[in-house]
Amino acid sequence: MILKHLARFLPKLVVGAFVACALPSSATDSEPVFVDIAAGWAHACALERESRVWCWGNAVLNGHEADSEELVPVRGLDDIKAIFAGPLGTCAVNSIGRAVCWGADFQQTEERGELVDSAQPFEVEGLPPVTQIAIGYVHVCGLSIVGDVYCWGQNPRGELGNGTDRGSAVPLKVQGIKKAVVIGAGVNNTCAVEAGGAVSCWGTDNQGIGSGAGFVINSKVPQFVPNIRDIRAVANGRNYVCGLNRGGGVQCWGSTLAMPTQDSPQIRLPIVQMDVGAFKGCVVYQGGTLQCWNYDDRTPRVDARLKKVRKVSVGGDVNACVLLASGSVHCLEKDGDYKKIVLPPG
Repeated sequence: MILKHLARFLPKLVVGAFVACALPSSATDSEPVFVDIAAGWAHACALERESRVWCWGNAVLNGHEADSEELVPVRGLDDIKAIFAGPLGTCAVNSIGRAVCWGADFQQTEERGELVDSAQPFEVEGLPPVTQIAIGYVHVCGLSIVGDVYCWGQNPRGELGNGTDRGSAVPLKVQGIKKAVVIGAGVNNTCAVEAGGAVSCWGTDNQGIGSGAGFVINSKVPQFVPNIRDIRAVANGRNYVCGLNRGGGVQCWGSTLAMPTQDSPQIRLPIVQMDVGAFKGCVVYQGGTLQCWNYDDRTPRVDARLKKVRKVSVGGDVNACVLLASGSVHCLEKDGDYKKIVLPPG
C-alpha cells in the first residue's frame, strides 16, 4: 500500500497541525491584498491580487524544500485565479483552466508504486481545463469547464468513483455525473453538485468504528444523496458532508461525531459560504459574521473577533484561515488566537 509511504508527512501533520505551520510574524510596511485562501492540514496558502501565490508551513507543501514560518512565494506560476489545499498538497488553476499542483504527486506515485512529491509545481497530465480542484487524502479530483468530474490517485475506498478500488495515474472521468457545478473531497470520499442542485457522493470513511461514525455513502460509484436538494456548494469533512442550499441554509449528512448540532442560536441571515475540515467547520453569514464548531464542541458558535469575513478555509484539526472583505487574511495559531498574515519585509 502506498499509504505507508505517507508517514514522511505524518509527524508534522498529526502532532499539532500549527506547530510546523506557525504564522508569519507581524510587519509594519507590508499590506498585501489577497483574493483567495486555502488551508491544508499543516500548511496554508494565499493568493494575492496580482496573481502571486504565497504559502507557509511544512516543507514541499509550501512550494519549498524547507519548512517556513514566513510567507514564501511559489515559483513557476502564472495568471493564477484560484487555489486549493488538501492534507498532502496544493493546487492552483489559472485563467485558461490549467491546473498545477505541488506536494504529493499522486500521478507519479501511482505509476512508480512509492510516494513521489515535489516542491516545484507540476502540471496535471491528461486533465482538461478545469474550474475547481478538490484534494482528498490520497486522491484528487478536478471539475472541468463543461461540468465533468475527473479523479486520479489512490483509491482504497472507491473515492475515484470508477467502480473499483484500483488507483489511476490518469485522470478518469466519473461516470453518471451530469453538468456538475461544484465538487468536494474528504479524506476518502468525493461529492459533486449538479446544475439542478442534486448531490451525488462516492467513497467512504471510517467504516466499522461504531454506529453513526461512518460516511453515509459507501459506494465505489456515484450515489444520489436522498433528501438533499437545491444545493449550490458542498464541503467534505472526514466522514460527513455539508451542503449550502440556494436559500442560504446548510444541510449536513454522515457521521454524527463531528457534524454540527442544530441547537445553536439562530442568526436570521443567509449563509453565503462554508467549509469543513477533518475536525472543524465554519460558516460565513451575509454581512460577514463567522460561526464555527469542532470535534469537541459541535455547537456552532459566533466568533466575534473577526468582522466582515468574506471566506473561510478549514484544514485539519484547528487549521483555519479567513479572508476579510478588506483583502487581509487572518489564521488561527495553535493557542487559538487569530493572527494577521503579512508579507516578509523587503
